[in-house]
Amino acid sequence: IPALNPFIEDGSFNALIVIGSPDPHGRYSYAASDGYSAIDLALFLGSFVNKGISVAYKLDTQVTAVDKTGNLILVGGPKSNMLTDEINRFLPVLFEYSEDLRDWTIYSPLSGRRYLEKQIGLIARIESPFSAGRVILVLAGKGFRGTRAAIVGFIRYTNKLLEGNIHDPKVKCRVVKGLDMDSDGIIDDVEFLE
Repeated sequence: IPALNPFIEDGSFNALIVIGSPDPHGRYSYAASDGYSAIDLALFLGSFVNKGISVAYKLDTQVTAVDKTGNLILVGGPKSNMLTDEINRFLPVLFEYSEDLRDWTIYSPLSGRRYLEKQIGLIARIESPFSAGRVILVLAGKGFRGTRAAIVGFIRYTNKLLEGNIHDPKVKCRVVKGLDMDSDGIIDDVEFLE
């Protein structure tokens, strides 16, 4: 699957999954709950790996400068994941805090839209600002439901990321809305908004 390169190469996992710490931390003193949604992501990625893995994930509070030089998969938005917060300014569609709304939004300079709903997620693939030749995959939302939507969108429609944004196909960033198709209260599909 082309979208999994360079994270998985020749049956080896070549990245570090970074999830937010479940303890209050970072400049927002937020306790992350997005990490649970990474279980489905790990199962999906693991289905393509046939060689041993020494360390597949770390909490954002455990990431070192050396860790940042590799390929990274960041789970969770800037409030819950300090690494997502650190690279937010490099994202083509980014998270912004609105003083007027007193809430986070996902803002797309590509479309000019500001997304407010909790089930909106972001799937972005960018060149790493920490290390040339490395890639960062961001799967994040305004909260747990948005992050779950991003992960479901990436798992179900992996190569749609490489099609690029509908407003600029060169930009590998998609915005998705989580859907609960079987009405069980769990996001199980997505609609691509851009």
